[in-house]
Amino acid sequence: MITPVISYIHLLILYMKSKFTSIGFAYLLFLFLHGCNNPFAGVDQHDKYQPPEGLAGKLYSQVKAEDNLTTYASALVITGYDEIFDKSGSYTILAPTDSAFEVFFQEHAEYNSIEDIPPAELTRIVKFLTLQNSWNERQFRELSANDGWGSSSSDEWKSSFVYKKETLLEEGLRKVWMDERGKITDSVSANGNYIEMPSDYRKFMPVYTREYFAYNELEDKDYELYFQRDIEINDEIYVADAKILGTGIFAANGFVYKLDKVVLPLKNTEEFLESSGDYTLFLSLLRDFSSASDLFPYKIGNFQLGAEKINTTDERFPMYNHAGMVVPTNRAYVEFIENYLFAQGGMGGVSETFKREIANSFYVKDLIPILSNELENGYYNLNKEKVDLDSDKIIEKKFTSNATVIGYDDFIIPNIFTSVGAPLVFSNKYRLFLDAVLQSKANNALKAMDQIYGFYIIPDTQLEADSSLYISDKNEKLTTFDHGLSSQVQQSASILKTRILNQVSIGLPSGLATKEFLPNLAGNYIVAEKKEDGTVLFSGKELTTFGYNQPDTLLRIEVYPEEITQFDIENGSSFEVDGWFNYSNKASDAIVNRIQYSYSEFFNALRETGYLSQNEQEILFYNEDLPYTVFVPSNEAFLKSNFDAMSMVDKKEFVRTHFVVGKIIFTDGKELPGYYNTPLGSRLNLNPEIDVIQILKPGGELYYSVDVADKNTNVMLTTVKPEYEDDFEFTSYATTAVLHEIDTVLYHTILTK
Repeated sequence: MITPVISYIHLLILYMKSKFTSIGFAYLLFLFLHGCNNPFAGVDQHDKYQPPEGLAGKLYSQVKAEDNLTTYASALVITGYDEIFDKSGSYTILAPTDSAFEVFFQEHAEYNSIEDIPPAELTRIVKFLTLQNSWNERQFRELSANDGWGSSSSDEWKSSFVYKKETLLEEGLRKVWMDERGKITDSVSANGNYIEMPSDYRKFMPVYTREYFAYNELEDKDYELYFQRDIEINDEIYVADAKILGTGIFAANGFVYKLDKVVLPLKNTEEFLESSGDYTLFLSLLRDFSSASDLFPYKIGNFQLGAEKINTTDERFPMYNHAGMVVPTNRAYVEFIENYLFAQGGMGGVSETFKREIANSFYVKDLIPILSNELENGYYNLNKEKVDLDSDKIIEKKFTSNATVIGYDDFIIPNIFTSVGAPLVFSNKYRLFLDAVLQSKANNALKAMDQIYGFYIIPDTQLEADSSLYISDKNEKLTTFDHGLSSQVQQSASILKTRILNQVSIGLPSGLATKEFLPNLAGNYIVAEKKEDGTVLFSGKELTTFGYNQPDTLLRIEVYPEEITQFDIENGSSFEVDGWFNYSNKASDAIVNRIQYSYSEFFNALRETGYLSQNEQEILFYNEDLPYTVFVPSNEAFLKSNFDAMSMVDKKEFVRTHFVVGKIIFTDGKELPGYYNTPLGSRLNLNPEIDVIQILKPGGELYYSVDVADKNTNVMLTTVKPEYEDDFEFTSYATTAVLHEIDTVLYHTILTK
């Protein structure tokens, strides 16, 4: 009984230590131990460390014992990994069979035998075919993130599954050449300076199993798209383009699996683009986003060309740790420059922000792989634009270690080139406005192809004359010139974005109504007013402002847009204008204030019916998150209503009948005739026609007409609507109601049902 003996010795030592000095204790302990029986007495010192008979040998011994792994066994001897694998560590060896090597030598005529492969390259192959840690077949199929590549934070294994296993191959330092800007370039165009950059991680081996295919709802063709072999996923296990033959061979320090093909180390996307001569121009574009001071350059979103791991913030999609991108050929790249960037003098004439817009067209949104579904049905890129690749122009499908790469003999044109933003990118007249659009990210709103837009662009000559839209990138903030302060001021991008979106109408004027109200992308309305001479005056809620940061009371102008016709635009029309459509939020814009100061009798009715809040700053049945059309009686008209004689129930219904909830109705005839809801359930019969809104009795008889020429008609009321996280200054004003003054009152007993 070993345990009792050990316990007894332990107690005895403690007792002896407490009774004797350290010297005496040591002497007694020596006598005690010397008197114990030696369990290895009479056994040879070498033999006592040998494993019991019947245990499996270590990895190299197991490889050497297999008749059809002789070539790979020689590779281990040449590289010195025979000794490494038979000493320590825990590994999984993926060993190509002798037959696999015969095919390899046939396909690589420069090698006749394993000895012909340069030792350094052979070492890379051996390392890549060696997985870190010991993996049995069950562990291959578990899709677990343990010791693999993926997120292990979830308790549910399926949300942390892995399809790559870490190999021993890690590339060494590489020289990275710099140009005069400190950007990474090739050695030919470098300034003679370089840095040595380490690789980020070891290479990973992709693994495919029935469980992996089932979880991702993949088909055989998704694999065959990149690996040139037919596949039958039943119980087989594939690593890259090789199939594991039979079951694993157990070793004392891991497993050995036989492969039917030699798998060479996978290049990452950066290595692939550098080694191929077909995509050098696109690689140069990506290098414009690089910096030799960054450890891993060329970052687009979470994807770095030279990284072996790709980060994702969504654990539901661990498969997406393999990106998808398209790379255009040099021919397609040159054609794009000639057709689309000629006015700018090529790619060197556009800003880095615009270059990113172009590059983002080639990356798949969410960094998912490009598989058969994406090729057949299209996908969305990082610009959130739909991409449908022409199969006839796909020249190459490459599975790199960190992405699926499609070589494409065409250029994916960003939508901004064919949208109402086309004048910004084709003409040098609008360089400043283009920079404003790109830096504020307003460009994403211009590109939808399922809408018709009107885009009202201010040319550089006007912006330079005004000087207020001076934009620079300073601490990731936009800097503009404030005339009032005579200095530059920092602003958030959302402020500029709102101003730009106020210049984009949804729809174009029909020319039918005297005043048309076109909703814009900022939640307001652009007014197009026909004049007697046939011209059309455009404005926002107030007179147009000349200048981005001018005080509200200065430099107001009249704007008559001129259409820009020399570009092909697929989603509307673009116009040149001299100033910014002006929108502001004043105290008088609040519905309760407008009624209080201009329609005191109706305000008193709200107070009497209990529909005002205690501080009288809110109408209790009015929800500012909903659109309203309000018909407010003039004081003269209200005094004729006999309001005082009504019961309280009738007074409340009477007041609510003057509010239509859910629609903003102007006198331009754009809304349909019918019954419209008033607060708390009643309905009002309205017939919006061109230049007039008819208020009808339930039977269709005309009760009152709101004419476009009436005083205080089509009054837009705006509310502060901060739509962006960084919009702390509350400068986003959205039109939430329209007010029409009427010279009558709306009796609920006559009009509602």
